[in-house]
Amino acid sequence: MKRFILFILALSVFSAIAQQAPTGNAPANTTTAQAVAAWYRGGNNNGNGSNNIFGTRWNSGIYTMTDNQYRMQLNGTASYPVNGLAGNRDGYLLLGKKMLNNYNGNNGAYSLLHLNGSNTAINQMPSLGYRTWMQAGVTFTDNADLGYVGIRKIGSTIDISEFTVAWSNDGPGSSGPDDMAFRFLNGGGNSLSTNLNLDTL
Repeated sequence: MKRFILFILALSVFSAIAQQAPTGNAPANTTTAQAVAAWYRGGNNNGNGSNNIFGTRWNSGIYTMTDNQYRMQLNGTASYPVNGLAGNRDGYLLLGKKMLNNYNGNNGAYSLLHLNGSNTAINQMPSLGYRTWMQAGVTFTDNADLGYVGIRKIGSTIDISEFTVAWSNDGPGSSGPDDMAFRFLNGGGNSLSTNLNLDTL
């Protein structure tokens, strides 16, 4: 019986802690309506009706930082060239390890999702090989090379598409070749590949 009472008591305490109000504060110099609609870092109550939007109501990207470094950029309504090709980049998302340059709205993701590695600055992401049809897919830029996986629209009509896997080299005269590889990996740290000179742990 004592164990049951202790269990109920502990459950009640846990429930009370879990139901605490958000710990965030309303923004300074706002009206009551704005304060009610504000997002809180500690979480939001469900009494805000339709005020459950994270973002902006004006044309601005959303920029995310950790450790004082830009890590992610979600475009607003944006247009900028990639590899010299102009295009609409609305809603494209760029995620990178460490973007060394500040975002300025004139550059960013190449497709709906863009993963950038190797601490490459946003204005140094390799773009050679980019095509205007690289939209509904994932772009990878790393090690001075570019890859893309996604849908390619064929022609001007609807419902004629191909699923494309593409990759490109830096440009003429650059180091290479850049191979497409399917590698089987065992549970250890060594690759079971016959091309041992390219294997790394």
